[in-house]
Amino acid sequence: MSDQDSAKDAAKSAIYEAITKQVAEIKTSRGQEGAAEALRRLAEAYAWITYPNNSH
Repeated sequence: MSDQDSAKDAAKSAIYEAITKQVAEIKTSRGQEGAAEALRRLAEAYAWITYPNNSH
């Protein structure tokens, strides 16, 4: 595995962890608008890292 692949995997893991934390916050806040927007942005970042050649 190259350093680039390792960095990509680390980024995906970090973003996924942030997504799961954000979902937990949304559940406790009953859909607070700021938390929902943060989750949308995290999902977008995860999509870019997972599928960089697709338009997002």
